[in-house]
Amino acid sequence: MNRILVGLIFVMLNLVICPSDNRMIGILPDFIGYYFLVSGFRRMERESEHFKCAKPVAVLMGIYMTVSYVANLFAGKTLNEMYEVLIVNVFTLAGLLYILYEVVKGVEELQEKHEIGLKITVMKWQWRIIAIGKVVILVLTALEMLVQHSEKEMSLIYSPLSGGMSIVFYIIIAMINIVSLWFIIEFSQRDKQMYRE
Repeated sequence: MNRILVGLIFVMLNLVICPSDNRMIGILPDFIGYYFLVSGFRRMERESEHFKCAKPVAVLMGIYMTVSYVANLFAGKTLNEMYEVLIVNVFTLAGLLYILYEVVKGVEELQEKHEIGLKITVMKWQWRIIAIGKVVILVLTALEMLVQHSEKEMSLIYSPLSGGMSIVFYIIIAMINIVSLWFIIEFSQRDKQMYRE
């Protein structure tokens, strides 16, 4: 389960540098995290069907994130069309949330097998908070993109990330990062507890 833990660290903690206005380079690249997840799921798939279910999604996410990272790093290629960006963001978010859900369910199944009394409800709540927060961020980002790409008069459209809403946006991002770190810590504690015996 150590590989899954390392994969979660890479996938859930987003540390980036911005060498230019339209490029971001991940210090902890997601694609490395997905490869660790695939490796961990491969080792654990005999223990829980949930890890086996998450493996193909992690493979697809790893391939996409590798191509995206290399394109952004060397060619500075980014998606330019608003709809391309939204579609890719929806699918990558869905993939991540599905993988995290399967990890939670897999840990729950392992705890039952090893008869450990730790409650999985904390990780389930963390997953829900992460999911809701990331969906809210996606919706706010999509609304902001619609405003920026609109051909209508800007004064007729309210920008969701202007004024006080931008503060809310950053508070939600901070909350997601804190809960993500907490999720990783919870996963680590369950891993130690299960394999201590």
